[in-house]
Amino acid sequence: MKFNNLIDIIRKEKKLLSDFFDMVNELEDLLIKKESTDKINAKLTEISKSSSEFEKIDIERDKLTKEYCEENNIAFSLKDIVDYLSKYNKEGAIEIAEFIEKLNQFALKLDELREIISFQNNLNNSIFKLFNVQNTGKSTYGRNGFNNSSDNSSTGWRG
Repeated sequence: MKFNNLIDIIRKEKKLLSDFFDMVNELEDLLIKKESTDKINAKLTEISKSSSEFEKIDIERDKLTKEYCEENNIAFSLKDIVDYLSKYNKEGAIEIAEFIEKLNQFALKLDELREIISFQNNLNNSIFKLFNVQNTGKSTYGRNGFNNSSDNSSTGWRG
C-alpha cells in the first residue's frame, strides 16, 4: 500500500516538475523580451507558490520512501532503491527513473535561466557604464578615439 502511495506521489512530483519547467520557460521569455517587472513578479509569485506545494509533496515522498526502505530492508540510497525496484517492481523503477530524468532536466533549465539573468545583468551594467560618463567621470573612449598613442605601423608591430 505504501508503495502505491509512493508511486502516486512521484507521479505528482513529475507533473509539478513539468509545470515548473513551463513556468521557468515563461519566465525566461519574459526576461528575454524585457517585459515589465509586474509581469515578471507575477510569474515569480506563481513559481514560489508551486514550489511550496512541491516541497510538501517532497517531504511526504521522503517519509514514505524511508518507511518503504525500512519495511523491505533496503539501504536508503537512490542506487539501492532503484536496484531493488528493478528486480521486484519494474513499473516503480521506471517511475523513479523518469522522475530523476525530469529533475535533471529542470536543474539544467535553472542553470540556463541563471545564465540569461547573468548576461542581462552584465549587459545592463555595461550600458550603464557607457552612458553614465557624466556621473562617473570615466570614459571608455577619449575624444579622439581609443588608445591613439599606440604605433600601428609595420615597424612598431611585433608579432
